[in-house]
Amino acid sequence: MNRPALPFLLTFTLALAATAVQAQSREVEALNRICRDALDSGDALRAAPVCKRMQEQVERLAPGTDAALTALRNLAELKRRQDNNLAADELYTEALALVDRTGRGETLLAADLLERQADAKIARGTIFEAEPGLRRAVALRDTLNGATSLEAAATRVRHATVLAMLAQYQGAHVGYRRALAVYERAGPALRGETLATRRLIAELLARQSRLSQAESELRRLLEDASATPRVVEQVVFALDQLAWIAAESGRRDDAIALYRRELAELGQAPANAESARLVRARLADLTTTGAAAP
Repeated sequence: MNRPALPFLLTFTLALAATAVQAQSREVEALNRICRDALDSGDALRAAPVCKRMQEQVERLAPGTDAALTALRNLAELKRRQDNNLAADELYTEALALVDRTGRGETLLAADLLERQADAKIARGTIFEAEPGLRRAVALRDTLNGATSLEAAATRVRHATVLAMLAQYQGAHVGYRRALAVYERAGPALRGETLATRRLIAELLARQSRLSQAESELRRLLEDASATPRVVEQVVFALDQLAWIAAESGRRDDAIALYRRELAELGQAPANAESARLVRARLADLTTTGAAAP
């Protein structure tokens, strides 16, 4: 063979290899896209066999790659939509193991996977197992997004909620307060998050029978939610809880006034009919109790 031909053959061979790799990459991307399109259609029944088949093919063609990770995440999302949270949990475990093996265990990708896995664990009732993952996700968010970032605040609320479920009230309270401070600094743009977090704090305090502190939080919630534009859902919640605390504290007249305000907020909307019925029943009990008192 002529020596001048060797460089040409080498270049040709490398070009063929590169073309094959590119073709395979396009095929893998197409497989993941087929699953994604099936998921986006909203038809989980149709998506199930498609995504399972695509995941198996991607794993065969590109094991241990980002494409394989995407396939795992797609399949895990499908399992969540099917309410098969055990399978979703296992798939997220596999995805996290892949992330760790590729040296990305301390990344935002890992934080996102940990949060999604925690959702699956909570949905299947394994709250205790969800806590360590969310604790790790909070640490990652603090380091990578910043401790006062909105991303860290959102993860902190999720972790605090799990702590509250586990009756770890002090940790939950600290987490909620730190997130609330972030949301309040963000101003009107994060008003919804501010109100929701203050509500969680009030609920936590009430669960601990710290009623005077819960009442203070609820009054702040009522004031903030009543500002324009009013957030009726939070107004109704605050009035209902304030009325309950007043009744528990023996302040019958206050409770009656608050329940009447709640009824006015509920109005005549059919969607509120059951809530209105319950409030009327409480009012009737309070009125009857008051009439029977000497």
